[in-house]
Amino acid sequence: MKQQKIYARFFSIFCVIITSALALFAPWADLDGTLYTLPQLLFKVTKAGGPSGFVADGNTAAFATYCITYLAAILLILYALYGIFLIAGRKIHPLCYGVYALEFFYFTSYVVFQGHVSGYALPVTGLIMVVEFLVATYCEQSSEINRRYRMQKKKEREEKAERKRRLYFPGKYPADFARVICTNFKYNWKNYVLFIACGTLCATFLTTAIGMNQLLSTVHSKESLILGTGLQQILLRSLGLISCTTVLVTAFVFSYYIKSRMDDYRMFTLLGIRSRTLSYMIAAEYITSLLISFITGTIFGTLIISMLRSGLVRELDGYAVIGHTGPGLYGLSLTAYGIILLFATAINYESYVQIRDAFGAVKTKEKEAYPQSFLFLLVFLGIAFVFSSIAGCEEASILDMVTFLFGVLFLIKGIGAYILRWIQRSDSAYYKRVLSRIPLQYRFKRTTRYLFLLTAAHMFALSLYLFHIGSNLIAPPVNETLPYDFVLLSHEEDQPAIDDISATEGTKLWQYPMVRFSVQIGTSWDFVAQLVNYAPPGQYIGISESTYQELCRLRGITPKSSLDLQDHEIHLVIQQDSSYPRRNLDATPGTDFEHSSLLLGRPGDPGEYEPWTIKSYEISILTGMLQRGSQENLLVCSDEMFDQCLSQVPGGPTNLCLINTEKSSYKQVDTQLQSIAEAHPDDALFDLDIKVYYEKEELLKDITSERYSKDVLYTFVLLMFTALSLFLVYAKCSYDAEDMKRRYRLFSYTGITPKDKLRTLRMEMWPFTTLPLLISTVGAILFHMRYFEVRKYTNIQILEYLKTAGVIGLLYITVQILFMGWLVRMMRKKID
Repeated sequence: MKQQKIYARFFSIFCVIITSALALFAPWADLDGTLYTLPQLLFKVTKAGGPSGFVADGNTAAFATYCITYLAAILLILYALYGIFLIAGRKIHPLCYGVYALEFFYFTSYVVFQGHVSGYALPVTGLIMVVEFLVATYCEQSSEINRRYRMQKKKEREEKAERKRRLYFPGKYPADFARVICTNFKYNWKNYVLFIACGTLCATFLTTAIGMNQLLSTVHSKESLILGTGLQQILLRSLGLISCTTVLVTAFVFSYYIKSRMDDYRMFTLLGIRSRTLSYMIAAEYITSLLISFITGTIFGTLIISMLRSGLVRELDGYAVIGHTGPGLYGLSLTAYGIILLFATAINYESYVQIRDAFGAVKTKEKEAYPQSFLFLLVFLGIAFVFSSIAGCEEASILDMVTFLFGVLFLIKGIGAYILRWIQRSDSAYYKRVLSRIPLQYRFKRTTRYLFLLTAAHMFALSLYLFHIGSNLIAPPVNETLPYDFVLLSHEEDQPAIDDISATEGTKLWQYPMVRFSVQIGTSWDFVAQLVNYAPPGQYIGISESTYQELCRLRGITPKSSLDLQDHEIHLVIQQDSSYPRRNLDATPGTDFEHSSLLLGRPGDPGEYEPWTIKSYEISILTGMLQRGSQENLLVCSDEMFDQCLSQVPGGPTNLCLINTEKSSYKQVDTQLQSIAEAHPDDALFDLDIKVYYEKEELLKDITSERYSKDVLYTFVLLMFTALSLFLVYAKCSYDAEDMKRRYRLFSYTGITPKDKLRTLRMEMWPFTTLPLLISTVGAILFHMRYFEVRKYTNIQILEYLKTAGVIGLLYITVQILFMGWLVRMMRKKID
């Protein structure tokens, strides 16, 4: 060990010498093509009056970088001092750790600011210091690490040998062993069916989701994977949550499967089965069930894809050629299926280890404690969370749902504890419901946990994904959202080409003045773009109030009589149907839906962002659902304000042209519009989704494919939450079955009548279903009222929604009630 410390000291001295030489003589920075060593750079900055005098253009990143350059000099001086002490035979640990801390701070700060281009000395110096720290630390501590490692390996070998000695089974298993295993398998077939059903649902969803994405990708227009728009946005939003839900459901089912088989496995172990044989048996059961699940799920998924493809062909009606899925679909499905199962298996690995090692019986606490203090605070926080989630709800958001559920959790714990405290103060109240109150009083934590999880499953199903499905079902036909064959945003110099298009046979053209409005950060991107810190600017169409009224009359819509708009006030027309969320115009920090910072012109045009106020808004389609409500919405200004903007606009399109043409002239008009688009590449420079002109056929394919994706994926999400809720109820009743059987048999010995026993059983089991359903139903109604208000649903739309999604919601609640009734009936048979 002493010899290794000597090696470490010599290595550190060598690194200090190399680092000092690099800092003194090698290029540290590159300023406008001139290389400077660290002393030369410090001299130049100091001579200019410090960083503030050296950086004259107000570049804060450069200012910060030159400030920390002085820190680099101090760091290297201390590092050289550290090397001098090492040469003298002393290692001062506080100095050593201080140098490493300064090094980390300096290089991290430089990476963040990067105010100047570095020479090779800067990164090499940092790398040498890191290597010196790692090598020196390893050399000093390797002997102790190796010694502890050898002791740990010796201990593990001894424990393994002892376990092997205890579990040693001489000879072979008798012939009846296989018969016992098969009999046990037949006896527990329900556990396998539940496990296989869960895996089948998971594999079916993955196959359908991936297959639908492959089919629709050939139909849908080109998308940015980074921005996550269109199909990618729908897939990512649903796939992330459904993957987590699938992992959760699979983990629950696997956990239930293990615990339900634990007694059998423990019996085999105590009778002398080898640990390895038990592991093989568990693995065989597990892998066989998963293979059956995957094969069955892929078959169901393939059938669903075939049916959906036929429906998509009928819906597009010749607008596009639908492709086919290839063998890669099943490879991707198998990979995703394996990843989900790995997570679920990892969650339950400890349960498997307990079975394998044949630990004692599963220990359960006789009585679980419930909160005794801060109950008022729990209830207050719960009410505050619930109120804020509903009152502040702007759209169907997972974040609002999570906030609501946290409030529900606090309320369940607080109110439940208050009820127990109130009951225990009165003997009459205590003994009146003592039998049915046992789960809450003696299993408070587990009962509240199951109530919360069940409420969460119901809330996600009824409040979030039921609304996604219902809003998609009541959306108007795609053709009605695209009233014009082409929508062109043209410049003044395009007028001759527009006149030629207008003269084309069977073509009608309407032309209105417009200006381009832009925001610094748009809202068309999804969370993937946020991860890479990139979001394109938003672009919109500005029109006058007179143009707005003409567009409404052209569409047969009654316009608002008087918008009463003042300077820098707009009436927003969000062009989307009922299936899309209402987005803000501007995602720039400091803005909200009512207040935006708008730039007159295209992104990159000269000008400043000015504050504008959204005085009113409506959700209507006047020119077409061009960007599904995320961009190309209509910003209506007063006639005076619009004339002022039109005279000051620095660039961009100034005419809004709406074109309808006969089918025979469609290709000719499309070719003429392509020549106009090629003349203005800057109009579509900043965003892949923004175009010079929009054509109906392409938009029809995009919107239809997106609707199909939402229908399929959100339906599967709803099914997964339905399966999760049913399994939670089943698992809760199964775990409590033996305990309930013993209790109710004891009640029979005390003289309780069958009628009272049945009433007590119902009072114990039914609240577990009715309470979460009641909370979720009330919460869903309140959230839906906010959704209808935000999306400006008309009375007709609300009525249509209730006829479709309302029926689905009632069916969901009916399934939950019928399933609980069946469980009560089964439990009654067990205890009789």
